[in-house]
Amino acid sequence: MSNDSTKAKCLELAESVYKKGLSVPAIFFLEIYKPLCGISGAGMDVLAPLLKLIASGEKIDLVKEIIESRENIEIIIKEIERLNK
Repeated sequence: MSNDSTKAKCLELAESVYKKGLSVPAIFFLEIYKPLCGISGAGMDVLAPLLKLIASGEKIDLVKEIIESRENIEIIIKEIERLNK
């Protein structure tokens, strides 16, 4: 998946969080989560076969791509903050 596509998905996710009124808890969770990004990506590799039972492989790959990069987490946080202004 391209960087532009991933960034667009991050922005879409941030907008969804904002519209649901979950900005503060989401930012709190994402700030706590940032140091664990690398570990989570590895965990997704291990859990992928089980997760594919409840979600499509494409969605799992997208989630993995988003959560294994601190830059993507930061994009989501900044977009949520921008929308809250």
